[in-house]
Amino acid sequence: MKHFLQTSAAKGGRFGRFLIEHGTAYNERLTAMLYRPPIVPLKHFLQTCAAKGRRFEHFLLVHGSTHNRRLTAMLNRPPTLPLKHFLQTSAAKGGQFGRFLIEHGSTHNRRLTMLNRPPAVPLRQFLQTCAANGGQFERFLLEHGTAYKGRELPKKYSAARGALGWCFRNAAGLALIDDNLTYVEGYAVNHESGGSPIHHAWCVDRRGRVIETTWQNVTKAEYFGMPIEGELLAVELSRVNHWGVLFTDGKLNDELVKRLTG
Repeated sequence: MKHFLQTSAAKGGRFGRFLIEHGTAYNERLTAMLYRPPIVPLKHFLQTCAAKGRRFEHFLLVHGSTHNRRLTAMLNRPPTLPLKHFLQTSAAKGGQFGRFLIEHGSTHNRRLTMLNRPPAVPLRQFLQTCAANGGQFERFLLEHGTAYKGRELPKKYSAARGALGWCFRNAAGLALIDDNLTYVEGYAVNHESGGSPIHHAWCVDRRGRVIETTWQNVTKAEYFGMPIEGELLAVELSRVNHWGVLFTDGKLNDELVKRLTG
């Protein structure tokens, strides 16, 4: 800045020469720091006001007390009361429900209870058990279907994910408009959510990679299903007149099975 003013003055600039001769240089941030009034402790401020005859400040000094909001909240927080102690106190005061729980109830820790969740059963083993018990759909899948592993949904298909509970519509709708995808119907289980295998539909690309059109977080999911090409899918949808074409109303679609197996 000073160099600019000197150059201006050398060229005959009267205002620049005036500033150089009579002005003062300032650094805004440094000036703010240097000229900022010092922080005055609150008690000292009150004492100063009281010394000048201020009655309110004098009253606060004589009768008031100092508070730190965070420290006060911690000190005045009621202690955590164990649940069993609460029930015992309630029962001692005649609480019948509290007494009943103490005598007949049991204590559960939600996180520890998760350890008692039944172990995840591999999807193929689930299908084998169902087939051994007479499940025709499960037997058909084991003989003609394909196993798949879940993966993250590619970004280009992020807008294609549909509503929960509409997996057959979601998968069929995408497969019918994208020639690179094939509709697959069968069973799937998402071990991430601890669910059980259910009748489900999804898509696969030309490399056999899952395109999940309904669920989220399926990197730990297992799939086992029968691919149905787009032309055959369109024919069956118009024939059965509802979403889901391979297994409907509790029975296998025998006509479609014949077309799939030749």
